This record gives sequence, C-alpha cells and structure tokens, in this order.
Amino acid sequence: MRKETKDKTLKRRREERHKREAFDAQLHKLLEERQLNFSSKWSLLVKEKLQYEHVYLDMLGLPGSTPQEIFQDLIKAEKDVLKKHKSSFKTLIKVRFRLFIE
Repeated sequence: MRKETKDKTLKRRREERHKREAFDAQLHKLLEERQLNFSSKWSLLVKEKLQYEHVYLDMLGLPGSTPQEIFQDLIKAEKDVLKKHKSSFKTLIKVRFRLFIE
C-alpha cells in the first residue's frame, strides 16, 4: 500500500510539473511572437490572452509556483537581459549619431 501511495504522489507531481512547463512554454511562445514584453502587465495578459487557455486554467489551484509567479520570473529575466545590454545600446546609438552628424 505504501508503494502505491508513493507512486500516486510521484505521478501527481509529474503531472503538475508538466502543466507548469506547458504554461511556461505558452509564455515563451507569446514572448517570441512579441505579444509579451518586459513591460507587459499580468492582469492584461490574463484578460486578453490567457483567460480561456487550457494551459492557464490547468495551472489554477496547483501547489507550487502560480501562473503569476511564472510570469513575473519571465518578465524579470527579460528586464535583466535589457539591463545587461543597455550600455552597449547606448554606445551604439552614440557612435551612429556621431557618424550621422559628421
């Protein structure tokens, strides 16, 4: 009986993980399609894109990371990438601006 309980628990956790991964993949797809960016708001995303999506609905009520937490992690990662390259962008713009003026 103990093995059955352990197997059920493992199966349930695996299913929950797959649902989180599917939701994360959906967010990355929206990011690639430029329907989502570093300034996107959670409430608008749910209202306009996710409200009836099965990957979002499957996530509701699961233990672990919530859909909003996964979204916030993705947005933070996007902001970090922009911050990392910000100085390079500024330098490039200055160089091109100087070339344009000359």
